[in-house]
Amino acid sequence: MISDSSDKVWIEAPEMFRVVGKQKPDHVKPYLKKLEWIAENDENPIVRIHSEGTIRITKRALK
Repeated sequence: MISDSSDKVWIEAPEMFRVVGKQKPDHVKPYLKKLEWIAENDENPIVRIHSEGTIRITKRALK
C-alpha cells in the first residue's frame, strides 16, 4: 500500500497504518522511517497529515 501508484490507495495507506499502529504498533514500527520521510516530503497535504498522525499514534502505543 505504501508504494502503490494509485492515488486513492496512496492517500489512504498512511491512515490504514494509523489504525494498525494503534492496536499493533510493532507491525508498523518497521515503516516509521518511511512514514517520516513521507510526512516531510509528500506533495499531497492529506498524505502528510495522515503520516504524521500515524507516527504520533504508533510511537505513543510503543511506549
